[in-house]
Amino acid sequence: PKEGDTPSLLSALRFEDATASKIDTSAYVSIRDTAVLKAWVAEAMETGIVAFDTETTSADPMQAELIGLSIATAPGRAAYV
Repeated sequence: PKEGDTPSLLSALRFEDATASKIDTSAYVSIRDTAVLKAWVAEAMETGIVAFDTETTSADPMQAELIGLSIATAPGRAAYV
């Protein structure tokens, strides 16, 4: 960052970059059976890097129900369980 830059300016610039980026979803899949899930787990273990997220019905951990999981093993390569 340059002198005079603020965290909010940096955040705004990164937001502009992110929203201008094209996202190719051709490598996104829905995992619906254990064989495909096992393949994704194996890929994650092989690459050694994985992004993982949960989807719930609420932000309140005492009330939320788990409704899905997402996994990414590389930029542009992701799946939803």
